[in-house]
Amino acid sequence: MTRRTAFALLSLTVATACGARTDPSAGIDAGSTPSPSGGNGGDGGGMSPLGGNGGGGSDTGSSTEPSCALTIDPTAIVQSLVTEGERIYYVATQGRVMSADAQTGATTLLAQFRAQPVNIAIALALDADWLYFSFEEGPGVQALWRIAKTGGVPEQVAKGRVDNVYVDSTGIYWTQFLTPDAKHEVFRRQPDGTTLSLGVIDETYDELNGLFRGKAGLLVPTGSALLAFDPDGGGPTTISGIAHIAYPFERDAALFFNIEGGTPHGMFRTALDGSMPQQLYDGSFARVITDGQHWVFTSPFSDDHTLLAASYPDGDASFLYKSPTFTPPRAVALTPTRLVLGAAYWELEVGIQSLCRASLGL
Repeated sequence: MTRRTAFALLSLTVATACGARTDPSAGIDAGSTPSPSGGNGGDGGGMSPLGGNGGGGSDTGSSTEPSCALTIDPTAIVQSLVTEGERIYYVATQGRVMSADAQTGATTLLAQFRAQPVNIAIALALDADWLYFSFEEGPGVQALWRIAKTGGVPEQVAKGRVDNVYVDSTGIYWTQFLTPDAKHEVFRRQPDGTTLSLGVIDETYDELNGLFRGKAGLLVPTGSALLAFDPDGGGPTTISGIAHIAYPFERDAALFFNIEGGTPHGMFRTALDGSMPQQLYDGSFARVITDGQHWVFTSPFSDDHTLLAASYPDGDASFLYKSPTFTPPRAVALTPTRLVLGAAYWELEVGIQSLCRASLGL
């Protein structure tokens, strides 16, 4: 298949009264799915379970935004979020563990911790009943927690600096950053409550970007390779030796991953064992997500905050939206009706942007 060059199509965009839209000739199908610096809010003491409703989102009236855009929790710094249906779950670095309605903007405070450092990745995952999140409960005291999705008392799952978490029916998986040794240890908590160490990765100097349990095992991008760990503790195998792989996932009997830096870079598709790599899109992307109908591409921190879109699986990429601030790689998601973007900075008071997909042509 011909390689797609994403950014070459930006000149095909036009602006309309309800937001930045693509020219229909650009090929997008209408009607058809972390460590910047910034300020902290107040410093809370310890943590407490809370369950009341907060204020709703505010309508934004800028002509450069979709007519049905909402700003949710406008003073929050949101470096990570996950969605389920039209529900958004997120952690604000001001110390709030939150949920919000993507359509109305109404928010619920689930728990309050102390304010968080902005240079540490926050891991998030959901299962049927729980929200899992990494948090610092005191200076340098970090752990993986979980809380009922309706609120309650947070429970500690594991101690340590956890930078990724993945949950499915086979257990809870996470990576723990052993910072003094520049290593990561990979863990699995089985349904019976026992915890296994799946192995240690040497020479990892930064947070790891993504975790996914695939056909070959637990997929862990190390910065220098993509490894698959045996969930039963049999050790890792190398799926790909390409550096800078991030956020791997499987869909439609294929493995997908993004390569932000180095050469080659862009969005790739391979067989489930990592063989037969094929570059789908050429460009520097902070994150690429899909719902099986559309791709959404976010820009790197140093870029101009432009988002692109394409029809899945390999439609031409074109301009989608220009955000007022950088979107952290872990803070972009699609709900059935909304594109949801977290904000890296509180000064612009954009918190979480909840944008109507119909107005964007998604």
